[in-house]
Amino acid sequence: MRNFDHLRSYSLAPPRLVAANQAKHQPMNHTRIVVVGNILLALLLTVPAAIAQDTLQIHGYGLPNGERLVLKGVLSLSEAVRLSSQNNPEVQLAREDTTIAEAEVQIARSARLPLIGVGAAYTLANDNFFYTLSTGLGNIPRSSAGEFNLGLSLPLFTGGRLEAQEARADAQRDATRFDLSTSRRASLFAVRQAYYQAVLAQTQEQVYRDYVAQREATLSNTRERLAVGKVPRVYVLRDETELATSKQTLLAAQTLKGGAFADLKRAMGVSPASDFTLSDDLQMRTSTADLAQFLSKIDQKNPELAALRLRIQSAQADLHIAQAVFLPQINLYGQGELRTPATDGFGNGGSLVVAATLPILDFGGRGAEVAKAAAGLRKARIQLDAKEQDLSRMVTRAWLDLQQASGVVVLTRAAVTQASEENRLAQERFAVGRSIQVELLDSSVTLLRARLENLKAVYDQNVALAQLEQLTDAEVP
Repeated sequence: MRNFDHLRSYSLAPPRLVAANQAKHQPMNHTRIVVVGNILLALLLTVPAAIAQDTLQIHGYGLPNGERLVLKGVLSLSEAVRLSSQNNPEVQLAREDTTIAEAEVQIARSARLPLIGVGAAYTLANDNFFYTLSTGLGNIPRSSAGEFNLGLSLPLFTGGRLEAQEARADAQRDATRFDLSTSRRASLFAVRQAYYQAVLAQTQEQVYRDYVAQREATLSNTRERLAVGKVPRVYVLRDETELATSKQTLLAAQTLKGGAFADLKRAMGVSPASDFTLSDDLQMRTSTADLAQFLSKIDQKNPELAALRLRIQSAQADLHIAQAVFLPQINLYGQGELRTPATDGFGNGGSLVVAATLPILDFGGRGAEVAKAAAGLRKARIQLDAKEQDLSRMVTRAWLDLQQASGVVVLTRAAVTQASEENRLAQERFAVGRSIQVELLDSSVTLLRARLENLKAVYDQNVALAQLEQLTDAEVP
C-alpha cells in the first residue's frame, strides 16, 4: 500500500513581517493614505474560491498496454475515486492475483479427474526393418508400420492429498478476492488523502498568490507616499523585504502543490501529463460514533482478517497434503493400441493396470514436509492474531486523531473570528491615524495564519475520517 503520511507536512507558515520593532519606533504620519489591508481581508474571506464546474475530459480509453489516461479539465473527488478503482496499479495487481488463483483452482480440480492421452506413429523405410524387439511370428521384416495409442490414468486413492490440494486452492482463491477488496479500500483511502492534500496545497497557493499581489500594491502605495515625503524610507525597505519573503513563500507553496498533484495522479493511476484543477473543497465533517462502535466493525467487515482466516484453512490443507504422502498412492492405468498392417503378434490390443506405491525409506523427507506444514499453520494463526491487534491499534489512533482534529477545528474557527475582528479594528484605527502601518500588517498576517491553520485542521479531520472508513469498511456516521 502506498504510504501518504508524509503529506501531513504540506503546510506553510504565513510570512512574517520584518523589521517590526524598528518600524514601531518611527514617528506616526497622520496624513490620510490609501488602505490596502481591505484587499487581503476580502481575499481571505473568499478562500477557497469556487471553481467553475467544467467537464472533465478523459483521453486514452482503449490505449495499448503501458499507456495511461490523460485528464484535462476539472476533477471531482468522486471521479478521482472512480478512476483509482479502475487504474490504480496495486488494484490491477490484486485483480491479476485473483485470476491466477482461479486458474489454480481449475488445476487442482483437474488432478482428480481422468487423464486421457493419444499418440500415433507411422514409419516408412527403404529397407525392411523389425518394428519391435520381441520374438515371435508377428516380428517379421516390413517396410512400413503404423500405430495408434490411447492412454488413460485415474487416481483411485491418494490418502486425501488431491482433496486437500483442491481445498487449498479454493481457500487461496477466496483469500485473493479479499485481498482485492483490501487493495481497493487502500486505493480509496490513498486517493482521498491525496485529493484532500491537493485541495489544501491548491488553496494555500492561491492564498499566497493573493497575498503577494496585496504586498505589491502596498509597496507601490508606500513608494508614492515616500515620493511626496509622507513616510520615511524605512517603510519602503520594510515593504520590499516583506514582498521578497512573500514571493519565496509562494514558490514554496507552488512546489508543494506540484508534489501533491503528482501524488494524486499516482494514486489515480493516470498519466503524469494530466492537467486538471479540483472542484471539491475541504468541508468540516463530524462523527457521532464512539471508539467502541468502530472497533466492533473491524472483525465484521475487514477483508484483511477474512483473507488471513482463509490462509489458515490453506495452511491446514498443506498439512493434510504432507501427511497424505505416508499413505499408499493407488492409480489406474489403461492403454489401447491399433496397429497396421496387423500380423500375428503385431495387432490391436489393450491393457488395464492398477498400481500402488508406498515409500518405505526417504531419510526423513516426508517428516520434514509435515513439520514444515505444521509450522506454516502456526505462523498463519500468529499472523491473524497480530493483524487483529494491529487493526485495533490503527482504528484507535485514527479515532484519536479525529478527536484531536475536531477540537482543533473548533479552536481555529474561534481564532479566525477573533483575528477577523482585530483586523477590522486595526484598519479603522489606521484609517484615522491612531496606529502605524506595521500594526495593521501584523493583524493581517495573524488573520492569514488563523485561516491556514483552520484549513489544515479540516484537512486532518477529513483524513482521519477517511482512514476510519477504510479500516472498518463503513461510512462514518
